[in-house]
Amino acid sequence: NCQEVVGIQASLTLLQRQQKHPSIHFWGKVFGMKADYYLAFGLSEAEFELPAKAYYWAGEDFEFKPLPKLTAENVAKMVELGLDKPFAGDPGKSIEPAVDGEEAAEEG
Repeated sequence: NCQEVVGIQASLTLLQRQQKHPSIHFWGKVFGMKADYYLAFGLSEAEFELPAKAYYWAGEDFEFKPLPKLTAENVAKMVELGLDKPFAGDPGKSIEPAVDGEEAAEEG
């Protein structure tokens, strides 16, 4: 929709100025159960042959924030948890399985 396109364009322009990236690119949209996410990346000056990339995400407010760096520990944790559920659309939601007592407290 038009509002979404304008919001993304304005936010990417602001992000490029704030982070001083020579170029910034919209990567895509991830559809979540409650809300959607937008992804972008910025290219920095090449130190060697390849430019460094920085990745960002935004919610429906179009405020792009840096994505945390993916580490081997993060990957191992995701594999261990066997994440095969759809994105919730809530960046604060834990991906850890609920402890027995916690699940009952949330439902009650």
